[in-house]
Amino acid sequence: MHFNKGLLGWGVFLIALGLEGLAIRSGVLDAALARRALEVWPFILIAIGVDLVLQRTPAWPLGTVAVSLVFALMAGALIATTPMARGGTGLCGGIASEGAAVPLLSPTGAIPSGTLTGPARVTIVADCGTVRVNAVDGADYKLAWQGNDRALMPAVDASASSLSLRRNTPGGVGLVSPAVDWTISLPRVPVLFVELQLNAGSATASFDGIRLATLQVKVNAGSATLDLSGAIGTTDLLGTANAGTLSLTLPGQPGTLSGKLSVNAGTIRLCVPSNTGLRIRVDEETLASDNFAQRGLTKTDSIWTLPTWDQATSRIDLAVSANLGTITLNPEEGCG
Repeated sequence: MHFNKGLLGWGVFLIALGLEGLAIRSGVLDAALARRALEVWPFILIAIGVDLVLQRTPAWPLGTVAVSLVFALMAGALIATTPMARGGTGLCGGIASEGAAVPLLSPTGAIPSGTLTGPARVTIVADCGTVRVNAVDGADYKLAWQGNDRALMPAVDASASSLSLRRNTPGGVGLVSPAVDWTISLPRVPVLFVELQLNAGSATASFDGIRLATLQVKVNAGSATLDLSGAIGTTDLLGTANAGTLSLTLPGQPGTLSGKLSVNAGTIRLCVPSNTGLRIRVDEETLASDNFAQRGLTKTDSIWTLPTWDQATSRIDLAVSANLGTITLNPEEGCG
């Protein structure tokens, strides 16, 4: 019997993930127990090692099945944190935010606005909910949110050179809390270094006219759509999608934008201007798919390059890794 490795891997992954999700929703498998699978992440390395050992042997399908099952287990653990997995709309605490727990705000509520005067670091961590980021003229940022409950307001730590927003509750696995809905307006005057972490939610961002030096974004069991086409001076990009979707519209600006992207059991969509030189180095690829050849890139060893790379004055240089994931360049439906 002949097996297609890619189809076998995806088939086993989707079947296992679907069965795990069904078991969680029906109550057969406790969501808290499913989330504990994240604690045994080294099994990913073991499964990949088994797959490599069996690559050129008649038993290679066993390695593919092992990798697919382990990634399905981990993806199921992330999905178990979402409200859909548990059959409701209010159970959203799930994944604990990185860093210490944030204390509750005082009854006066969150800080609605402030000023960033110099190169400033902006950190946004949202555990379950919706986040919108846009740009405003000047040096002042503005914050807005839906609802008067303190749990719905962002906990803000701000100074002239930093702005940090986190959920206004002590984060942690198993937290029962409503979904947040934040709108964050960032200023165009100062240079910004932005970090966005999204756990079990959705985010949209437009950096039009923002002097965005660097962007770091991590999506866990959620979706983020980020438009950098109007950003100014961006040189570094770091993006990760774990059991989620990350859509990036990149700028065509003089100089080189360098970036590292990784996707694990998820999807990354990239939209790149037609007049921009593009080079993509594939560092790791396990049961992954892409459309680089269909978009006119040629491959030498592990590097995909557009023919315009050498002559381009605007360049995007990316290193990507994908495990049970998909990276789509300039999708027909766009990245919006």
